[in-house]
Amino acid sequence: MESAHDRRSANYDNPAIDRYAVSHLNAQTFELDKHLDEALRNCQKNGLPHWAVIASQGKFLMLQCRMLGVRHMLEIGTLGGHSAIWCTAANPDIKITTIEIQPKYAAVARENLRAAGVAERVEVIVGNAQDILPQLASEIDSGRRERFALVSVDVESFGEAWDLVDRSVGLCLNQACIVTHCSVRPSNLAIPTADEENSRVRGSRELIEKIGKDARLDAVLLMTEGEERYDMLVAAVRKM
Repeated sequence: MESAHDRRSANYDNPAIDRYAVSHLNAQTFELDKHLDEALRNCQKNGLPHWAVIASQGKFLMLQCRMLGVRHMLEIGTLGGHSAIWCTAANPDIKITTIEIQPKYAAVARENLRAAGVAERVEVIVGNAQDILPQLASEIDSGRRERFALVSVDVESFGEAWDLVDRSVGLCLNQACIVTHCSVRPSNLAIPTADEENSRVRGSRELIEKIGKDARLDAVLLMTEGEERYDMLVAAVRKM
């Protein structure tokens, strides 16, 4: 039987609440807002998918960078550079290395980063992250590159998510934060057979279960229902 609480919850307009909160809590400088809007318009003009990080999650990543005092960040999945622009606002010293498999997306991202005036702080590497991460590891081991204090994984192929997290841990400082997107559609991950034909669901379930077994990491699942109706993030911290 439906409770009064259920009936009240059904009347909530979560996207409207999200927009309301963003309008107050994401009050950035005019300059940052302008660059973010221009980046979105340029992505749309060039036909990039509508996958850019939503405002609340862009702000979340930026605040993580600020709270951790991040000087070196790794991003896997650049798209149009929207989240990289967000994170450069965390502090003037942050350097971001971002990997994008699609050359067209990387080219648009470089345009957006130049327009935002942050291109010199963001290194865009084009290629498959599976191939590039070992190269970054070699550079870290030889002292040519600093370890990362924050990693953001947001890729189209959810089946790769766990492997990318696994490879990224070795590139991180102790107590670094690794934020990974999960399935963006409501699914019952708690039921092993639910939506099993959906590769995003399978990849999300693998990510959660393997991080939970990994002694190097401590993590939490963050579920949101707002601007994009439904989304999930796994935020993990590398243990000491």
